[in-house]
Amino acid sequence: MECGVAQHVRLGSPANGDGYLVLEHGPRVLLAVVDGLGSGEKASRATRLAIQGVAENAEASLTHILTYCHYTILANGAVGVMMAIMRLDSQHCALEFAGVGNVRFLAHSRGLIQPIIRYGYLGVRLPTLQGFHYPYQPGDAFVLHTDGISTRFHLHNHLKELEEGAQNLADRVLGQYGKEHDDATVVVVRT
Repeated sequence: MECGVAQHVRLGSPANGDGYLVLEHGPRVLLAVVDGLGSGEKASRATRLAIQGVAENAEASLTHILTYCHYTILANGAVGVMMAIMRLDSQHCALEFAGVGNVRFLAHSRGLIQPIIRYGYLGVRLPTLQGFHYPYQPGDAFVLHTDGISTRFHLHNHLKELEEGAQNLADRVLGQYGKEHDDATVVVVRT
């Protein structure tokens, strides 16, 4: 698997309210993209708590991880976060996904992979969570990004950049679709 990541901090902000985590464990990779509510240090603190919660529970079910992060943020009095988590198992060509809030998941796949992201905010009010499971094919690609990337970005319009590598596409997406008035994070994975 190949992974590319690109981020920028909101223009004039002292801290990034977005974050990400990529954990590889044998044939499995766990990826998380987190967007703290607002911007600056308060959003950054909530994001750090969420990322720590993902790392501490990396082997748990994705809905358990989201629930754990919700209560950790709540217990620490931090602002809420929106988060997407994806686990890829290259040995079994299996994808798991769960998400809450205004984060996006895009897939370039021969199969239909369209999970639903629940409305809400972790650390504010826990929505009903649902995990999704899909098979994928070697060569499939996936993008997770925060709302700092414009919804004008459509993966199928950038397959050439994807062929040139995951990092190339991540950089292109951030450069072309990143909003200066918001923190932005994009994670691209090619299997």
